[in-house]
Amino acid sequence: MAGNNQLCIRRWTTKNVAKWLKEEGFCEYVDVLCNRHRLDGITLLTLTEYDLRSPPLEIKVLGDIKRLMLSIRKLQKQHIDVLEELGYNSDSHVGTVCPAGSLQGTDWFCNGEVPRDYDGLMTDLNGDQYQYTNGKNKHATRRLDPEYWKTVLSCVYVFIVFGFTSFVMVIVHERVPDMQTYPPLPDIFLDRSILLRRLCSLMGTVFLLRCITMFVTSLSVPGQHLQCTGKLYGNVWAKLQRAFAIWSGFGMTLTGVHTCGDYMFSGHTVVLTMLNFFVTESPMAVPPSYVDLGKAARDIFNKGYGFGLVKLDVKTKSASGVEFTTSGSSNTDTGKVNGSLETKYKWAEYGLTFTEKWNTDNTLGTEIAIEDQLAKGLKLTFDTTFSPNTGKKSGKIKSAYKRDYLNLGCDVDFDFAGPAIHGSAVLGYEGWLAGYQMTFDSAKSKLTRNNFSVGYKTADFQLHTNVNDGSEFGGSIYQKVSDRLETAVNLAWTAGSNSTRFGIAAKYKLDSTAALSAKVNNSSLVGVGYTQTLRPGVKLTLSALIDGKSINAGGHKLGLGLELEA
Repeated sequence: MAGNNQLCIRRWTTKNVAKWLKEEGFCEYVDVLCNRHRLDGITLLTLTEYDLRSPPLEIKVLGDIKRLMLSIRKLQKQHIDVLEELGYNSDSHVGTVCPAGSLQGTDWFCNGEVPRDYDGLMTDLNGDQYQYTNGKNKHATRRLDPEYWKTVLSCVYVFIVFGFTSFVMVIVHERVPDMQTYPPLPDIFLDRSILLRRLCSLMGTVFLLRCITMFVTSLSVPGQHLQCTGKLYGNVWAKLQRAFAIWSGFGMTLTGVHTCGDYMFSGHTVVLTMLNFFVTESPMAVPPSYVDLGKAARDIFNKGYGFGLVKLDVKTKSASGVEFTTSGSSNTDTGKVNGSLETKYKWAEYGLTFTEKWNTDNTLGTEIAIEDQLAKGLKLTFDTTFSPNTGKKSGKIKSAYKRDYLNLGCDVDFDFAGPAIHGSAVLGYEGWLAGYQMTFDSAKSKLTRNNFSVGYKTADFQLHTNVNDGSEFGGSIYQKVSDRLETAVNLAWTAGSNSTRFGIAAKYKLDSTAALSAKVNNSSLVGVGYTQTLRPGVKLTLSALIDGKSINAGGHKLGLGLELEA
């Protein structure tokens, strides 16, 4: 201690600070303060209890914090002249240093924080900026409040909708029919039938929306005059029968009141009772999107194969959370090599996902997605692509909304000729699924895609049928026979053709690291695949496609795939 005091504290190095810590009995903090954070005499003299508590030091032992702070305050008293030369003073609190000209005469806590009721101007570490001894200001970094992000995004969303509405109004204005050929409707006050027709249409629409709202939300707690029991009637058909009995037995008058046993029923009571039969079912999970209908069967047919390709996939993740996905493949028939690189970063605090893509065709893609921020279950995605070679640009806005019983999607492709609008909807109830998909080309003013789908899904069985554009019919069946065996059947038929496409596939898990896949179709094409996990993060896939009609003629294809993940 004496040796250190003889040397001016301005000339103390990390070795002198380490020696001082050992003399004061803080040997366990020599490595943290001296070796990792390189504290010299000047920085030791300006150290506060707040520095010891907060990152990057974060000393956890309260007793050590207090004892170390007492020793530092003794050192500060011995070198008050040095502190004043550095622009610090100790007028406000004994042993507590603060920058000169900031909060003088203000009571401070022992950890260096100001009281909550202080309204003065702050220019120290707790303010927007603080000043070094060389006169430069350092601005403190602060993260933006999530509510500000939500407000900004909602404003952007409003402007996008305004612009899109204006664009649609221009298109509609151009398509207004000739007034001479299609005159407007007569005055509603002079034609009572029109007035009555519109009134009935509005009332019917309002009550239909009210029924849908009550169906997808929770009803209020019923009164004592209702006898409500969950799961009383197990299926929809029994509920319909019960509802019809109530309807016919009590007349369903809107003003009359009827009795049944010891209970009183009015018109609204009967409506609520009927709806209660439907909403007492346990809520279903969110149904899949339209493109994922029948996905389990398609995975059995597609995953585990790579005919005619030598493929390498590498997935890594950095310490900062950035995900890298690199893929390369070589076609054994043409010799063409394709590659792609994708980087993804998720900002979980704000529900944001940033994705950058590049491929060997020299196409750049950027995707920004925000989920569960503007509304629960709502996901918005902004997707853009650019090709430097051709100068071609494209943009797309995607939206998806998910909740129980419902999965909606709407995408808009921006094109100079006219945007294309893609829409889809899937409804689910007690395992039953119904979906619709459409594409409207505004440049041609017609539907270019019109698809319907119906399915049924359980834990180990899935059935899916679809009709595409009224000309292509398909269906698939997936069954999980056991924990090791999965099977799938696929059917397809096109109107105007007498041939039906048919296929059977199966996947069998040999053990926890190996799986065998096989499939065959009515064209006598037989596919076999073998997947082996060599070690955690390393997966090898071997596949072969055999033409059963011409085994000796050749033309069979082999495939090799390697997946690396870290």
